[in-house]
Amino acid sequence: MTRTMSSASSFWSVLKTDVRKVVCMDISGEGEDDALVLYTLEGFEGGNAWTRYLASFVSRNGKLEFADEKRVGWKNYATVTDVTFNPPHEIDLTINTYAPTDGSCCPSITGIEKYTIDPKTLRLGSWK
Repeated sequence: MTRTMSSASSFWSVLKTDVRKVVCMDISGEGEDDALVLYTLEGFEGGNAWTRYLASFVSRNGKLEFADEKRVGWKNYATVTDVTFNPPHEIDLTINTYAPTDGSCCPSITGIEKYTIDPKTLRLGSWK
């Protein structure tokens, strides 16, 4: 389903590619789709290191404005594979972490990491 970012809806849509996932939903309650974006940056200092980020964008007058960002995964720490918004202010990240015998390529322990989100500012917080 293709939707513009300014369309109001009570359900969410997802754009998923190999490098990012975008969840569009009215998180702020103002009648416009806000966005959560899970994305990866690679190649730091010419190497093959990578870092995964979760960013939030609030819709104001039909335009998305950056609200916040958190580093949520990186090479040899955790691989974040999915993001789910749980109204009214919870975000679940599906993560894969490393067992002591895992190689750098292949984290084998799957779990959920929880974050909070302020529905008015879309600031991301740690799960308490």
